[in-house]
Amino acid sequence: MSSSFGFAPQIHDRCWRSCRCRNCRQGGFDGNGRPAPNPTTFPDIKALVDHIHANGQKAGIYWIPCIEQPAVDANYPVLGTPYHTQDIVVTPHVPGNSFSAGQTNPYHIKIDFTMPGAQEYTNSVVNLFASWGIDFIKLDGVTPGSYVDDLSIDNRPDWEHGRRRLRTVAGRSG
Repeated sequence: MSSSFGFAPQIHDRCWRSCRCRNCRQGGFDGNGRPAPNPTTFPDIKALVDHIHANGQKAGIYWIPCIEQPAVDANYPVLGTPYHTQDIVVTPHVPGNSFSAGQTNPYHIKIDFTMPGAQEYTNSVVNLFASWGIDFIKLDGVTPGSYVDDLSIDNRPDWEHGRRRLRTVAGRSG
């Protein structure tokens, strides 16, 4: 990939939703517990992605693979199912990635893909990103040793099907 700007991919990294690092709690979730952009910083994320594409570039987005505690606590319905966010997480709650490692009440809660509704939740998030025109997702903290020394946290198998789903939605194979 190349563009006249010298680089092709544009990745919207952390803080496209909210900036917890700066105590900025804007953004959050839609009515189905899916990540929503910060309305102040990104009032029209689809228009931004369209602009990136018009420049001949690809658009990627950062996503921490889990369900964040506020979305679990709110018990949002999983789009198109009779299930809710509390139905599809590991209980008792365990870290969804290494950012929450060692916490007794993890902020990033692991999705239990053996539960009905879990795959549908993931599909709905990927479909949401695809509706914005997103070309790829940067998943953070999914491999053993990411940010912590706890090598038992390995979510790569859980998210392999998410990668395949995005490629399917985006019209690619593999």
